[in-house]
Amino acid sequence: MMVPTAVAPAQPPAPAAGLSPAQLDHAAADALKEVHNRGADLYNRGDPAGAYRMYEGALSAIRPFVANRPAILKAIEDGLNETAKTDGAKIQAFRLHEVIEAVRADLKAEVARAAEAKPATPEPTKKPADAPPAAAKSPGSLSGTLNFNGKPLPATDVTLVTLDRALPRVFTATTTDGGRFEFAEPLPAGQYAVMVTGQGVPAKFTTVGTSPLTFAVAAGANALPLNLE
Repeated sequence: MMVPTAVAPAQPPAPAAGLSPAQLDHAAADALKEVHNRGADLYNRGDPAGAYRMYEGALSAIRPFVANRPAILKAIEDGLNETAKTDGAKIQAFRLHEVIEAVRADLKAEVARAAEAKPATPEPTKKPADAPPAAAKSPGSLSGTLNFNGKPLPATDVTLVTLDRALPRVFTATTTDGGRFEFAEPLPAGQYAVMVTGQGVPAKFTTVGTSPLTFAVAAGANALPLNLE
């Protein structure tokens, strides 16, 4: 049965000639953010079919932006193909929501890597007082546990997104059978939004825009106990 289209899919603008890969990544991530928010409004108003068609159209239209990112392009293609074989507008919309969030996280990571790879621009000599405290730059290790309704939640991704950097950085760890997780690399000290994605996780925890979870990473060892309800 054909699912009716409630709202025409949002179409990202065609990439401008001469844009760098990082600029294309940034444009694609911004376009998907807007589409995600519009689709979420449709879904919450009881129109999952409209949300699904919006997400489907946007992911199809965004492919020229990520032609130079084969892994991201494959994730989009796989998500669209898998969802097309799935029955039920609610499941289809939620699955493409997951694809959009994963693609956005990958694009943000590419933008952050490009920014870090740029050679530093020489700056005028600063007074010692102008330098930020060493502790503010120190990274911190992070591990923790994830429980849902008092039970460990295995095979689930815990993602932290920086809130105090001009270019966001994204870090993800996956829980073990016992619900434990540990980030493979140290995280820069600072404020983070926390989202949790996986089977059975309530929808509000699965996006940065809706998750109520935040965490401040400090220098040294950090513990993050997450108890979802």
